Amino acid sequence: MPVLPPAVLDFPVSQLTPQGLSQASTLVEQALEQPHHSPEVRESLQRLLNDIKQAQSR
Repeated sequence: MPVLPPAVLDFPVSQLTPQGLSQASTLVEQALEQPHHSPEVRESLQRLLNDIKQAQSR
């Protein structure tokens, strides 16, 4: 079950510009470095980061 808000999880990252993808990637990576996140949040963030990376490779 996703723990990030649907507005974040369902955002079509393919609509971001290359600069937007880069910024989003940086922010999600920084969030992943925070030790206070639960395993569920970390998993959701990792999925979001994977989606961003996929969009960057297109």
